[in-house]
Amino acid sequence: MSKQHSTIAFIVPYFGRFNNYFQLWLNSCAANPTIDWFIFTDDKRDYDYPPNVHVTYTTLNKIKQRAEKALNCQVCMDKPYKLCDFKPFYGVMFAEELQGYDFWGYCDVDLIWGDIRHFVTEDLLTNNYKLFSHGHCTILRNMEVVNRFYLLEAKGVIPWQKVVSSPYSFLYDEFDQTNGIFEKHFPDKYHWETAAFDANYNTRSLRPTRTTVQLMKAMNTDYVFHWTEGRLTGLCIATDNTIQGQDFMYLHLQKRKIDCDFSLSATITDCIVLHDRIIRSMPVTPQKFKQLLPNKSILPYRFEEHVLHVINIIFDNYSQKPYFRGTVSYWFDKLFGRTNRYDYRYKKS
Repeated sequence: MSKQHSTIAFIVPYFGRFNNYFQLWLNSCAANPTIDWFIFTDDKRDYDYPPNVHVTYTTLNKIKQRAEKALNCQVCMDKPYKLCDFKPFYGVMFAEELQGYDFWGYCDVDLIWGDIRHFVTEDLLTNNYKLFSHGHCTILRNMEVVNRFYLLEAKGVIPWQKVVSSPYSFLYDEFDQTNGIFEKHFPDKYHWETAAFDANYNTRSLRPTRTTVQLMKAMNTDYVFHWTEGRLTGLCIATDNTIQGQDFMYLHLQKRKIDCDFSLSATITDCIVLHDRIIRSMPVTPQKFKQLLPNKSILPYRFEEHVLHVINIIFDNYSQKPYFRGTVSYWFDKLFGRTNRYDYRYKKS
């Protein structure tokens, strides 16, 4: 690791099978050689792990034991998704691996990295305890008061003991939970603005979320992405019908099913990422761009998923129910007399 940079390590426990473009995720890590990743997984398939990605084969139960030892209490970690609530505790859970690093972070694997150091500058690191506000990528200073921030309290933040001991999903790694504590106690040391392209979960095309439009000044339109030797450029058609490019720190694909037109290997350093597949690099002209967009459909994107979601809300049928319930859930809960079971982000009427 270069001495000219503050050292950064990401902790990534992941259980189950990695997505089918995981090798590209690894390649994008390799293109950021001054940053390390520590992966803990039970997926033993043969991937080409670069030197800065360190894999440990383990089980979810052993990670649970780590959490209980670090937090000195019993925890509920029966399913991999519950790990999202434990991300903010990785500083104490993985203290041994993080020894000697200036910063540590947590991130998802359903993304492609760009040039991280271009956006995470030394000035930004020097002046902050926490960078970014989302669970798909957050970076924190490796120091005791930050690693044990959960011992502090803030209005609306669920006590950490309840978070780790309950099967509910508290969204503790983002939103008004972890972020709420830093906003109250370290407001001048918290840089919440992201440099990512967060793809809208409810659109077929790669269209930015409202936050990406506001913070990165991205155009509210369809994008395709060119990843080449560690640089990630979002391409779209501007109002004058020309191709406009903008660099991002990473592309968050939001659990999309992404196929690949060719076999991914560690030698891949150049490709185009679309809404549903990865293709070999090519010149992207306005005419070619339109051909790469998804076909139109009369059904909303993820239609079956949304129908199933509504059914599960009606019958209260989620195996791991979210602790915070949305407006639709609230009105069905009110109809069926279930409002005393849950808390709601939205004011009850």
